[in-house]
Amino acid sequence: MSKNRAHFVFEFEVDSVPEEKGDDEEDDEFETECQNISGLDFCLCVSRLGEEIRVYMFCYDSDIYLSWHQSVIQLEATLDGAAHYKGRRERTRNACTDEMYSLGKVKTGHMVLKCDYEITRINSFKIDEFEEGLADVFMAIGDQKLFVSRLFLTAHSPVFAAMLNSDSFIEGKEQKCHLQDTSYHDFFYLLHRFYGLPLVYQDIKEYVKGILKLAHRFQFQAVISEIEDYLLTLDNSETQKWLELADAFQLTRLASKIISNMDGNQLKTIYKDALQGGHKAVTKAFAPATIDVMFARIMDLMPDPK
Repeated sequence: MSKNRAHFVFEFEVDSVPEEKGDDEEDDEFETECQNISGLDFCLCVSRLGEEIRVYMFCYDSDIYLSWHQSVIQLEATLDGAAHYKGRRERTRNACTDEMYSLGKVKTGHMVLKCDYEITRINSFKIDEFEEGLADVFMAIGDQKLFVSRLFLTAHSPVFAAMLNSDSFIEGKEQKCHLQDTSYHDFFYLLHRFYGLPLVYQDIKEYVKGILKLAHRFQFQAVISEIEDYLLTLDNSETQKWLELADAFQLTRLASKIISNMDGNQLKTIYKDALQGGHKAVTKAFAPATIDVMFARIMDLMPDPK
């Protein structure tokens, strides 16, 4: 049985810490040796952004496992022998997301970093090799290849059910899927929900729109609903950009929230954009439910007759 905790020690000169690179570039390795915790390999990585020293708990198996876990991390750092940082954090995450901790701005010095990492709850599924019942359908998305569960896909998606449960489709005959025009990262995150693993949407904000589009494409209604629930927790300034998708995917609660917080100028902009988009009337540009909310908001903004 694998252990559920590990202790890491990392000793280094601060001025030797490499600078973080862009999203499309691979960072220079500056990390501890991996340790296996609850069946997954983790290491502690250090990088800098300007003068800020950043520590990451990185899962090396994040591309071959769908995973969700709760963890407790305790970090201590000394700088030239003096106490510099001490912190403890409990959190829930998916293994494929970064877990970053800032040690503040440091220019030079000798740093010793100690970390205790414990996983208190975990559930994970391996998807890089065939396993009856859990990974029995071959799937290709671009250059990426994985094995997924026919049972889980067909249970949650009528689209996959039609493909994989019928000999009328090649997918049903061969139990193979080649998904075209699909982002691997977006589908990888969505796949967690097919397996019943929670997604921490706050950690993957940049992928939420793509996940929502795929959930709509594969008619995964539960995910559409929970993404709407997540979006409803955001500030009004963040939800404004979601009106088009809220209307297209019938996220009526979200559309209502967005429109009810609009002023007259914003409503005028929507009207102009609809006409410039080739629609002869704003009623042709939006779903009836959205139009009803717009008219209700217009009535709210009208001055009371004297």
